[in-house]
Amino acid sequence: MELHERKEIGTFGKLLLFLITAISIIIMFTIFFYLEDWRVENIQQDTAPEDIITSGMLACVEMGCPLGTKYIGSSMGEVYHDCITSQARSIKADNRVCFTSADDAIDKGYRN
Repeated sequence: MELHERKEIGTFGKLLLFLITAISIIIMFTIFFYLEDWRVENIQQDTAPEDIITSGMLACVEMGCPLGTKYIGSSMGEVYHDCITSQARSIKADNRVCFTSADDAIDKGYRN
């Protein structure tokens, strides 16, 4: 059995491999930056983006309030709470009053 001799990559082969790798990296970064610019230009972003989970909106919805609710108060009290707090969760479902903003709660006579 004859073993095939391993051929060495010559200088031209090494140069060609380097050029292909360099061009691939340049193309990859060009596409990445083009897509980033496109995203910034075409996807509308709020001035202060708010994650729905960390904002407490999801907690409010889980407690039966409409989407957009950020605060809950009790119809038996005069204090409003952020939906993610234990105080908000302790309010009985029948007594929950939902607010879209702190100003909304204050306008209805609640305090923080």
